Amino acid sequence: MTLLGGSLGASAQTTYYWRGSASNRWNDAGNWNTQTGGGGSTRTNPATNDVLVFDGTINANFPSPLIVTYGNGGNAAFSETIGRMRVVNGANIVIAGPTNGNDGSIINVAGGTASPNADDFFVEGGSSITFAASGQTANRFLHIKIGTGKKGLVTGNIAFDCGNVSRLLATDAAGLTFSGSGSTTTVANLTGNPFGTTGANTVVGSSGSQLADFSDVVPAGSVRYVNGANFKQRSGIAPFGTGTTAVTTFASGTKYIYYSGTFSDVGQTYGNLEFAGTVTTTVAGSQRLTIANDLTATSGTANLNVTGTGATGGVFIGGDLKAFGGVLNFVPATASELTVLGSALLTSNVSYTPTVSGNVLLNDAVIVTSSGALTFNGAASNVKFGANVSNDGALSFSQGAASTVTFAGTSAQAIQGSASMAFGNNTLFEINNTAGLTVGRAFTVRRGLVLTAGLIYTDRAAGTLLTLASGATVTGGSNASHVSGYLARQAPATVVAGAPLSLLYPVGKNNIYRPFTLNVNTQNSSSTVNYIGEIMDTAPAQVVSAPLDHVSFKRYVRLAPDVALGSFSGTVTLSFAADDFVTDPALASFVMAKSDAPTGPWSSIGRSANSGSASNGSLTSASFITFGTNSNFSLASTVASVGFPGTNPLPVQLTRFAASTKGNGIALDWATAMEKNSAYFEVQRSTDSETFRAIEKVQALGTSTTTHTYTTLDRAPLAGLNYYRLRQVDADGKESYSSVVSARWSAVAAVELYPNPSSDKVYLNGLDGTVRFRVLNEMGKTLMTGETTGAAGVSVQALPAGMYLLELVTEGGRTVQRFARQ
Repeated sequence: MTLLGGSLGASAQTTYYWRGSASNRWNDAGNWNTQTGGGGSTRTNPATNDVLVFDGTINANFPSPLIVTYGNGGNAAFSETIGRMRVVNGANIVIAGPTNGNDGSIINVAGGTASPNADDFFVEGGSSITFAASGQTANRFLHIKIGTGKKGLVTGNIAFDCGNVSRLLATDAAGLTFSGSGSTTTVANLTGNPFGTTGANTVVGSSGSQLADFSDVVPAGSVRYVNGANFKQRSGIAPFGTGTTAVTTFASGTKYIYYSGTFSDVGQTYGNLEFAGTVTTTVAGSQRLTIANDLTATSGTANLNVTGTGATGGVFIGGDLKAFGGVLNFVPATASELTVLGSALLTSNVSYTPTVSGNVLLNDAVIVTSSGALTFNGAASNVKFGANVSNDGALSFSQGAASTVTFAGTSAQAIQGSASMAFGNNTLFEINNTAGLTVGRAFTVRRGLVLTAGLIYTDRAAGTLLTLASGATVTGGSNASHVSGYLARQAPATVVAGAPLSLLYPVGKNNIYRPFTLNVNTQNSSSTVNYIGEIMDTAPAQVVSAPLDHVSFKRYVRLAPDVALGSFSGTVTLSFAADDFVTDPALASFVMAKSDAPTGPWSSIGRSANSGSASNGSLTSASFITFGTNSNFSLASTVASVGFPGTNPLPVQLTRFAASTKGNGIALDWATAMEKNSAYFEVQRSTDSETFRAIEKVQALGTSTTTHTYTTLDRAPLAGLNYYRLRQVDADGKESYSSVVSARWSAVAAVELYPNPSSDKVYLNGLDGTVRFRVLNEMGKTLMTGETTGAAGVSVQALPAGMYLLELVTEGGRTVQRFARQ
């Protein structure tokens, strides 16, 4: 039971409890008593500081409705001033304006001293007030007004079901607070704004004119919803009022459910916003609609026409976008933005259709279920996804003008689901995520592919194919951004002479970019053809037909049509770099090979052109006419190779090149089976496997027919992953490059154990700061764990004699070293 004495203020105030024993009239003295049981004094002499209490535990009679009436007609205000009004302990009262006259009544909570608990007007959780009609005419209404210096607190429920201009008003800013998830305001049947307006008076009486004595003009922010409080709009005008500033504010965590009435989205801020019921609302404007938490659609149709860009326009959703029913349309008439920081879960339809242009950010996961749809159409609209996209329904990009769909997360992203995304003719597909994008469902891009940052992973075995239409453009492409896997390019059924197709494949494997191009001069097929291609970063079998001597020892290309062709003529252009071991791309012996299987046999299809240098160039085959559904292509040579494994003759035969991390640096070693007129080796280092610089020069043997081993040490490696390659230069200045190897360097890698063997302690020479350690036996079982420093070392006295592993972990990295306990 709620206790009243602690918040009643000065002792001069008299508390009366509603008993309802005389009538259904507020102003009937016999209905009020100073005692809860009715044994005290009745309210025969009302005072302006009286405390009036409705208590649900004292067996009072609560009529429906309780009539507040003080006069009989005219435009004058019939009102009473009281000190406080409290509805507690499960009391549920239905209250209405007068049954006689043609205008309203006012209860002013304005007299006496203010409550120290800021609850001069108080509706407790589990209790409620319902504003009802008096059963006569809509011109008879009721205002409850919280006066200057007074506060209202509602943790229970308020309902407006009166069909008139009844109001609950607060005279001061922050004068009325709705707090807690158990507090719900329902506007079921109301004319106008439930809490008044900051604009002109909206209360119109029976005369058809505004009633100044009943003015509902209040200051901005006079009503607050906090701590999860709820508002349900089924009628009337939104609780913000009709002025330029809002009467009501909704804090994060609150919930607003819209069913019907006049909705306000322009320039408003909501906590959680839900569209429910059968409703169509179309509101336009350029001030930002802010939804701090989730936007949910459960039924009906909602058209949000908020326009504008930047921090002052468009729609901003700080939480999730959820469409569980109905239709949610974003249809701005001018340039606009839609930002969703949370996830999007769509089991019904959502569309974004700007008239001019728009930008959409869906920052977290997007899930379109089998019954859902997400459609982008209308004018240009650029869409950014910040996380995974899963589509089991309909996800389409049908923008009417040039637009871009970008996967721009900061962690690895994936396209998932059982249904394919649909890209229209005006939409580019872009990756701008260094962590990469995994394609888990096949789809086709028609306008173009933009490779800004990150890899796109496709999987032939899983059937997750990315297809580019014949007219699709490709922008970008590098070791850091390409398609890692297989890619299809579409071609029409017929390609005629004089109108060739050039189909670029921006592909790579293992972070190495090796694009290739299919040049279709003529083609005839019974249907559209998908030419499917992939870089295979393994050496093909050296099964060759004359005049070939060998094919690449490094990689080959799988490229073939998905249907049998009636006829074909065209060429293939393969790119190469240093690790493809091309000596001179202009040599006539440097040709293209073709096979129906990577196991061979490989046959020469000649050459027609080359470009670039040995370390960065391309080779174009001669025209060929046989193009089966299992075709493969490789760089090849018609003369023997006596050098680095490659496609052209080279002056040195390298049999090994390796890099390994040691305690004092990164060791590099290589071996040659033979050398001819070799001058020197230049050791080169890189941090990105693309840009190398020389760090050491090692003199070569010159000419040798026996195996020789070289070693050197990089004593100042860079933190992180270091890439190395050899540049071999012969006596006449010709050069070639080895494959790229790598080794990681971190501060912990430089630690040396001493003494080793040891019977007491193993100290960590070269270690600064604290390190976590584990001692393991040679079977990998953990024997000891802890933290130590280099000077403190690790005690091994408890270990029996034998060999052990010591794992050291710091923020800089991890190393495992072997030591002996003697």
